[in-house]
Amino acid sequence: MAKASTTKGGRTPSDKQPNRLTASSTARTGQPAVGLHYNEAEAKEIARQYRILLRAFKPALNKEEKRLVRAAFDWSVDAHRDMRRKSGEPYILHPIAVAQICIAEMGLGPTAAICALLHDVVED
Repeated sequence: MAKASTTKGGRTPSDKQPNRLTASSTARTGQPAVGLHYNEAEAKEIARQYRILLRAFKPALNKEEKRLVRAAFDWSVDAHRDMRRKSGEPYILHPIAVAQICIAEMGLGPTAAICALLHDVVED
């Protein structure tokens, strides 16, 4: 019997979590892939708010922190993909705004931003 190849951390390639989004990959475009549940203007606004969040980190995030923040963002986008606020705007803008407050106004770090991005995921 052939031994399955493993990746760093001992996981097999089939254990890797698939991209949780439904649009083009971030690796290809360099921009957040926010899914097909938003119109073009909404997708642009979500991507803009995500970039603002990343620029708010002082000092800038290292690669691992950026990867973790991105994973939380992707998870939150997926969890809230069908949700809208009463105003009609995409719900994902709320967790991004909370994360921006944690970073820009409170001076907290990437762990707080990750928590902010995920704070409503358990409920949804």
